[in-house]
Amino acid sequence: MRKINSSRKINSSILRIFLAQILCINCGVRPAMVIKTGPPSEWKALLDHVSEEVEIQLENGHKAAGMITSVTDSDVALNGNRFSKEQVARVYLKVRDPINDGMLIGLIAGGTAGFLAPYLRHRDGSPAPRASDVGAAVLGAVAGLVIGGLLDRAHNPGRELIYQKQ
Repeated sequence: MRKINSSRKINSSILRIFLAQILCINCGVRPAMVIKTGPPSEWKALLDHVSEEVEIQLENGHKAAGMITSVTDSDVALNGNRFSKEQVARVYLKVRDPINDGMLIGLIAGGTAGFLAPYLRHRDGSPAPRASDVGAAVLGAVAGLVIGGLLDRAHNPGRELIYQKQ
């Protein structure tokens, strides 16, 4: 009888730790983050982003989007259209975050939760049926895959500031 009670405590602790990890992973909580000191103001930094998709905000409030084709000391070309350095207020890099990593994390977390669920349900020592173990693991994996992909898609930042006029 004592063994069952101690195994319940262990299973309960494992479940709490596991659920906390799932919440941290799927909610985008990271243990450490890089803090940027301020927006970049180096025009020459745009040279690192030639052939990448950007959005330019001009001093007059208009926006232009496209691929940087060339950068000189005095202007930037976006799909053949040139904008002088004096016209450009900000340049944002379009960030694409694939959802594959979120789907993989969800698949692993959901599959693990589905695999552990039958064992936590039968804590009194009675064996869990094997068919339900596999079904719960598959169902958990599929649910985790979908939820992980949706959460990863929802937190996509979309753009990153790479230049701001001083």
